[in-house]
Amino acid sequence: AAARIACRPNASADLRLEMPGMPRGTAVWLTITTADKGQTWRLRLAERRLGNRIHLAGPAGSYAFRFESDGYVALQKIIELPSTTDLIHLKLEPLPVLSGRVVDRASGAPVAGALVTTDSNSARAIANPSGQFALRLDPADWPKTLTIAAGGFADRVLFAPSARASAALGDLDVARGGSVAVQLRQPKPGDVRALELHRLVNGGRTLGS
Repeated sequence: AAARIACRPNASADLRLEMPGMPRGTAVWLTITTADKGQTWRLRLAERRLGNRIHLAGPAGSYAFRFESDGYVALQKIIELPSTTDLIHLKLEPLPVLSGRVVDRASGAPVAGALVTTDSNSARAIANPSGQFALRLDPADWPKTLTIAAGGFADRVLFAPSARASAALGDLDVARGGSVAVQLRQPKPGDVRALELHRLVNGGRTLGS
């Protein structure tokens, strides 16, 4: 199966694209742009084409190739179309996955339906009946924090791993109760270096933790 650039070709190249763990029904979008960005072609490579040689033909020169597919890290590569056919091997890596299990802090029971989101709102996952979740993240848009929210529980915010790679976070416990969100506005950034919040108890007469 071949995808061709419709123009007067004097050069060609064959690509072989590797996709570990490729699920059924996978498709790849291939965008090809000339060096001067004057022309762009966008091709859809269906599953039956993947794994076979993909033949491209066009004027000799340098082209920017971008491969995109759901669940995989986008791949960008500059490829020179030579006057003879060469086989170019490329590989799409699966998106990193942060996995874990949301549990009740008091009982240790799984919390089904807990929502896990990122600070950039670029990804989200819902815990299954066992409390387990898997969050697929783009390394180019790696979050700083994750938030776990579940009905009847206080939101929990935790730092995302700094390494932009798959990681198992283990059991993440949430406490029953509510949440307090505070936004501090200050005249000049850095004026306030620390902030303490205290809970009023005994009708407001005593400061609690």
